[in-house]
Amino acid sequence: MGKLPAFLFYPGDWLTDANLRRCSTNARAVWMDMLCLMWQCEVRGVLSTDGEPWTDDEIATAVPGDTYQNMLALQELLRNRVAKRNESGAVFSKRIVEDEQLRCKWRDDKKRRRGNVHHDVHLNVRALSSPSSSSSSSSSSSSAAAAPSALSSSSSPLTTTTPSTAPSGKPPAASHPAPPKKKKKP
Repeated sequence: MGKLPAFLFYPGDWLTDANLRRCSTNARAVWMDMLCLMWQCEVRGVLSTDGEPWTDDEIATAVPGDTYQNMLALQELLRNRVAKRNESGAVFSKRIVEDEQLRCKWRDDKKRRRGNVHHDVHLNVRALSSPSSSSSSSSSSSSAAAAPSALSSSSSPLTTTTPSTAPSGKPPAASHPAPPKKKKKP
């Protein structure tokens, strides 16, 4: 799984979660460090490595500060149901696990939708051209002049061709300024 640089933080949840508010300041600080560690784990939101849950001592050691105080804070977080344990005994964050499941579902749905789209689509748009003598009316020639640029039928679907002049008769505006021309030495 690729490393994402950040996770969603919900200030409203942090400030209003009754279980978290019952915890000491030290326990809340330990919880924030644990959330960051959980984000970096291979199963996002779960403190485990290669499927093995971290022990309470490993968690207390991984969090900066006094290991004994961190162990007390971890016990407080578990007792107040802020931190939870899964069936294998690993400590996890319910919110990060749920957010990750939603993110994966969204990603899979997006991949599935992309798989249903035919990528080799050729547009049938006429290139701008001057009206021919065979056009039946001036309104049809003006609508042809207002058509957007077209894809060249012999080029790849990503290559576009543009007319040499815009419908107004003026050259089209460049999207990027041309680099300055070098002067030849005499």
